[in-house]
Amino acid sequence: MRFLLTRPLHDSRILAHLLEARDHEAVIEPMMEVRCRPFEPPTDPTSYQAVIFTSANGVRAFRHHFPDSILPVYAVGPATATAAREAGFSDITSGSRDVEKLAQLIANDPELDNSRPVLHVAGTHVAGELKKLLQKVGIELERWVLYEAEKVNQLSGTTLEMLDQGKIDAIPFFSPRTARIFLELVRAAGREETLNQIKALCLSAAILDVIQSVNWQAIRVAPEPNQNSLFREINIELEEI
Repeated sequence: MRFLLTRPLHDSRILAHLLEARDHEAVIEPMMEVRCRPFEPPTDPTSYQAVIFTSANGVRAFRHHFPDSILPVYAVGPATATAAREAGFSDITSGSRDVEKLAQLIANDPELDNSRPVLHVAGTHVAGELKKLLQKVGIELERWVLYEAEKVNQLSGTTLEMLDQGKIDAIPFFSPRTARIFLELVRAAGREETLNQIKALCLSAAILDVIQSVNWQAIRVAPEPNQNSLFREINIELEEI
């Protein structure tokens, strides 16, 4: 199968490698460009009990600004935990790619107390209600916005040609925002009708809400919010990252 990958470049390259190792093809067309933002920390990171990463982009942005800082880490899922490990963190607790479950995991950690806040590293667009969820159990969260993910303005000529020629078999979507940007660009290019030849793979029901108005060849939604579960819907086994 040939997949169109719409995640940011670094994440798409990792997924492309996994797919190509299983004799599939991948075309990388990021919907967003991720950039670190200038940042002056209001305090030293060590004043926090722990740092929360809800994406691998957050890990990379934190390391860009604070190359030597080591804190206990809470990661939203295995991919983010792997990024944290590769960035030199060792005390890592991983959730299951769900912000609500991550909040519950943090709230139930006996090593945390309400004496100091926890730090959440995020981008300019934040999904979920992590701060409110932790406030309910008496844990103060402070957020540092260290990166931005700006949407691209148009689809590449290569992707438009492949859509026209029916050479894309499936598109996995990992966030509602990515799916929304993709549909905006497809419609702006007058190519919405080409999607009826393509399978849409949704990591969550929230993504399904964004894309279900389009006439796809088929839509699959992952039973669990992880990459393995998503690709099993089309009988492809991928190792978890």
